[in-house]
Amino acid sequence: MKKKGISILLLLIFFFAFQLITQAKDADCLDPVDITGEAAADYPEETSTKRKKSQKTRTVQLKRFYLRVTDGAEDSVPVPLPNTRYTIRLVTKEQEVFLHEGVTNNQGEIKDVALHTIPSQGASLKIGYILGNDQRGYVQKYNKKPYSFVFTLRLGSDNTINYSNHQVLFGKEKQAETFFYNFQAAESMTILTKLFRRRRML
Repeated sequence: MKKKGISILLLLIFFFAFQLITQAKDADCLDPVDITGEAAADYPEETSTKRKKSQKTRTVQLKRFYLRVTDGAEDSVPVPLPNTRYTIRLVTKEQEVFLHEGVTNNQGEIKDVALHTIPSQGASLKIGYILGNDQRGYVQKYNKKPYSFVFTLRLGSDNTINYSNHQVLFGKEKQAETFFYNFQAAESMTILTKLFRRRRML
């Protein structure tokens, strides 16, 4: 009886997640008009006491960037963002400039990206996630736009980034329910990623 109950539960989860996924190919679908969740953090300053020569710009090596999404509930298990399309933009007081795009790896990491012409001071990286990829499809909202998150990392003086955060709340300020819905979208995408991998292995 337990096996039958588990089978029904898995079928319901798969059906729910399948309803959220579509093979979105249109460019306007991949450029979300509205962001469903935002988060931000400061990259910690380097501990070295050595002073660097002052330069106007620099190259920053992004060795690893890794997030796990939660809704803040005590019993929720944070989930990564594997095989997810992402973009990296440079943000300063004067402008916002596109730097790089790609797809996270199977663990949800962005790894080994060289970011050139980064100002020595007053710069942030805006890392945008669109939940899905061209091959697997995208988790969509009611308006057919993909769920999309933005994480802003304010840079210090260090030229190497190795950042991870396992308790990220993506949502809108003073709207606690958005943390829950965005977590559900991330969790659905993680489940479907596993199912997609299994299907490809068969």
